[in-house]
Amino acid sequence: MARNQHTVEKGRKSAETRNKRVSGRIRKKTRGRQKDFKFSRWDLSLAQKRVSAGLDSESIEAVQDSMGLSNADFAKVIMISPRTLARRRGEDRLPPEESERVYRIGRLFQLATEILGNEQEANDWLREPNFALNHQIPFDLIPTEPGAELVERVLHQIEYGITV
Repeated sequence: MARNQHTVEKGRKSAETRNKRVSGRIRKKTRGRQKDFKFSRWDLSLAQKRVSAGLDSESIEAVQDSMGLSNADFAKVIMISPRTLARRRGEDRLPPEESERVYRIGRLFQLATEILGNEQEANDWLREPNFALNHQIPFDLIPTEPGAELVERVLHQIEYGITV
């Protein structure tokens, strides 16, 4: 079965079982309490408020670990140098522009996980050339807002069973 057809069928199954799953949850336990970085569940006003104030620097580790990215790859996708990434880990909050990028990448990864069924499928899909994206790799598109919107559009097409 072709990869795109496979993801369409996976998308149909995931839409039916979405409420039964908890995959894609990015949580970080700190000082006896859990911080929920479930960006795909935040409404836009909450996301705007939190991003403007600067996300907690622990969001870096939560998103990076859930995606299984190296420091160099994660720095590339949020468009900062690896040295700046290391420095940000020691700070309390990220600047708003970097918070927006971490939020965008985390939200898209969580969306892909929900639609495709699990984190491994999401990771595979994000790293393979995609016909619906002119054979571009989704992971290479998500650092920019227009690229992220293209990736999100294709994910929703998969979710609703539209052949891509």
